[in-house]
Amino acid sequence: MKKLSVISIAVVFWCGIVPLHADAPPIFAYQLGVDPAALVRFQNPQTLTVDAANNVYVADTGNNRVLKLDAQGNFLAQWGSRGSANGQFIAPGGVAVNSSNSVYVADTFNNRIQQFDSSGNYLNQWGGFGFGNGSFRNPAAVAVDSSNNLYVVDAGNNLIQKFSSTGSFLMQWGTFFGLGDGQFAHPQGIAIGPGDNIYVADTLNNRIQKFDTQGNFLAKWGGFGLGSGQFATPNGVATDAGNHVYVADSGNNLIQVFDGGGNFLRQFGVAGSGDGQLENPTGAAVDGRNNLYVADNGNSRVEKFDLNGNFISQLGGIPPGNTRLANPNGIAVDSLNNAYAVDSGNNRIVKFDGSGVVVTQWGALGSGNGQFNGPQGAAVDGNDNVYVADTFNRRIQKFDSSGNYLIQWGSYGSGMGFFKTPNALAVDGANNLYVADSGNNLIQKFDGNGNFLLQWGGFGSGAGQFNSPSAVAVAAGNRVYVADTFNNRVQAFDLNGNYLAQWGGAGAGNGEFADPAGIAVDGQGHVYVIDSSNYRVQEFDGNGRYLTQWGGQGTGKGQFNDPTQAVVDSIGRLYVADYLNNRIQVFIPIPLLTIRPSGQGNLLLSWSASASGFVLQTATMPDATNWTKVSGNPQRIGTQFQATVSPATSTQFYRLYHP
Repeated sequence: MKKLSVISIAVVFWCGIVPLHADAPPIFAYQLGVDPAALVRFQNPQTLTVDAANNVYVADTGNNRVLKLDAQGNFLAQWGSRGSANGQFIAPGGVAVNSSNSVYVADTFNNRIQQFDSSGNYLNQWGGFGFGNGSFRNPAAVAVDSSNNLYVVDAGNNLIQKFSSTGSFLMQWGTFFGLGDGQFAHPQGIAIGPGDNIYVADTLNNRIQKFDTQGNFLAKWGGFGLGSGQFATPNGVATDAGNHVYVADSGNNLIQVFDGGGNFLRQFGVAGSGDGQLENPTGAAVDGRNNLYVADNGNSRVEKFDLNGNFISQLGGIPPGNTRLANPNGIAVDSLNNAYAVDSGNNRIVKFDGSGVVVTQWGALGSGNGQFNGPQGAAVDGNDNVYVADTFNRRIQKFDSSGNYLIQWGSYGSGMGFFKTPNALAVDGANNLYVADSGNNLIQKFDGNGNFLLQWGGFGSGAGQFNSPSAVAVAAGNRVYVADTFNNRVQAFDLNGNYLAQWGGAGAGNGEFADPAGIAVDGQGHVYVIDSSNYRVQEFDGNGRYLTQWGGQGTGKGQFNDPTQAVVDSIGRLYVADYLNNRIQVFIPIPLLTIRPSGQGNLLLSWSASASGFVLQTATMPDATNWTKVSGNPQRIGTQFQATVSPATSTQFYRLYHP
């Protein structure tokens, strides 16, 4: 990236330029796909709970995380990512908070319970796949009683298991599968009301069962149907201080309300995506202010009601047709510096112009021409054709720059031209396409019509081997760089796949990586590596010499949550897909320099209007701490910013600075 490429300087009667920060990181410029007033975005939230301070914890199942919000839906904290390490999740299905503000998460497909403090710091875990006491088969929900005992809905074993607050097994009840009192058929929800009465959503039996804390059966109600008090796969249950029971009747798209004995009181909801409408509601919780929160799973949002079912607000939803992004995984740019975001969660491509305005979008969930299933990468060739890695359809699709479908190729398999997990793309100067197929641990090369040319790789850690390669980029000097993700390194090859070099290693130091997921190259041959699990971008020269880095975990400008792929456009802007923050961040090279005239004269500096936010400052020494702004500068003139000093003197230093 050209550090001073966006500045041209005209100066009369002076000399003595002193450039500073030659390897300073680029600065945040703007972001794509985010509504600044609502950064919270869910993907199929399953359940939720509320603590004593009325904060809401959401098991954001599709994003493999827990999200903590205040009662107005403002973001407070989040934790988790896909995986099996401490603090990671695979489709977390349940969340509960005890009186000490310990947060318990049913980590469903890891078959365990994880315990955190209220800020998301990992504390403890227990479980594992199995049929015995303390083992689980897809634990789906959790709840806490007044003594801080934890109850786990062990859906696959059709059991309720009871533990102490630290995970010691206490007891269980239920049977492998049954229709009788105290038996279950794939239960999915649990709530504990006043008097520690326990209510279980016995999902495939289409009923609610009530127990005491020793598992003694007390009552049941329901049955399959559409009428009041009947259910179609109830998934969630909640209680309030008045011992009312709220059932998320998923298949009927309703919330039904009962007294503690199962007598029907009222219901609300109707299928749809509008305010107060529901699409597969799966969880519910009541706060201390008598607000009811519903996990509206099919609409990927949380809705807030009063206890009579009057709609109050929604948290995290995206209206249909909105251009906000949901888990963008890839990004590409064309010759006009239009950006194409791979909006993975919405199964579409969103095209932005160079100023961040949406131009068009295309795609929907499916396997037809122009449809996608979890697309993860894109690239643009010299003719501005757009190639999309349609990952879970195991194919590549090609479009023109307006989104008109052209051709496709590929299907599931391990042979030449077949794919398991195609998730990143790059194009060389001859319009050949390189596909990073992480499932096959290969780079495959095709011409622009999809004809197979060659491949290289294979599973391993040796030179030229890969362990889940997640990104590929081609430099102008005909080098191919691959982010070899689980080997925590970058490998370099020529255009025929011959190994040239590598750098990296597991760690958090300069030049080390934790799951590098993206890679991009600028016009000077600098390589930008998206160091995903370190939540940062690292910059190197073309030979792997470390230059600089920036980032950190968070939602602020220049911070990341599971960043993935990246690309650099023709004027040096770096686009980073910030996956869990549901946005594309754009960074620009710092046009920062310090100068001192050798005599008296007029100073004029001009730079592109795309680099906004800079001021002209002056001081008596280059390392001064009291730089002051030169009044009246800069001014925008057409497509440029200009800063002038008249006269500029040799007793002062002048600099461009971005606050």
